[in-house]
Amino acid sequence: MIEKVKYFEVTTPPRLCNCSLCKAPAVSHCRMGLSNLKVCYNKFPYDKGSLLLISEDFRWQSEVIQDDLANLLYFQSLCNKDSEGKRLYLFYNQDGTGSTIEHFHIQGIIIDDTPLPIEVAPTKELMRLGEITIAKILEYPIYVLSIYGNERANPDEIARVAFGIVQIVEKSLDTPYNLSISHKTIRVIPRRGRTGYEVPEFLKTLSGDPDYAARIAGLEVSGMFIVSHKGLYSRIRALIKSGQPNDFFWKALAELGYTEEQQKKLEEQLHTLRID
Repeated sequence: MIEKVKYFEVTTPPRLCNCSLCKAPAVSHCRMGLSNLKVCYNKFPYDKGSLLLISEDFRWQSEVIQDDLANLLYFQSLCNKDSEGKRLYLFYNQDGTGSTIEHFHIQGIIIDDTPLPIEVAPTKELMRLGEITIAKILEYPIYVLSIYGNERANPDEIARVAFGIVQIVEKSLDTPYNLSISHKTIRVIPRRGRTGYEVPEFLKTLSGDPDYAARIAGLEVSGMFIVSHKGLYSRIRALIKSGQPNDFFWKALAELGYTEEQQKKLEEQLHTLRID
């Protein structure tokens, strides 16, 4: 899937910080405007189906630019074209929301066509800017804004609106966020605070290990948990097999999302966004 996307090859030497991401070999490159990313397989903790899109020139993990978002939409669309039941799902972890490396990178994972919970949750339209819709996801444990366009919209317009929301979340409200990208949609998931390294108490209890450590990051807020702790995995599987309500996912996210007051403040500032 990824090897077929060969475009915008880099010709100038990048500025490096000599971290593990700098040294990762590229299988492809994607460039749009100021966004210059190399595509690599993620060797840990997943297999060949896990990817990293890494800035060729060093910048900090918190330095998302508008061109990144358009670049990712374009790259994802190319990867998913004629992909025969597989698709690339992209997500971003800002500092304090699950990121562990300071060199700017986006993560991706190749999954089947089964939608993730965040993709099928109902939405409520909040406003439109030209061809772009901003909607709030409903019946979901964490607050999410979904930005997408109609058939006439292009990735640049979607990226511009999403980046405007990111600026409000980060600069005006001083909170971190995750991003999820799929089906020509960018979802902004603001976090209550920089708690990406804290583990909800019920997860520690369920694992049976008081020292259990995990991050609730972009993939987890999308509804897909990667569980490496054997005790926790066994207990979750037992819950599923027994038919008991499997609410561990909801409980984990409910502690991390925006409060009602933070939601109100964000939505009050959406009127400041412009498409032109």
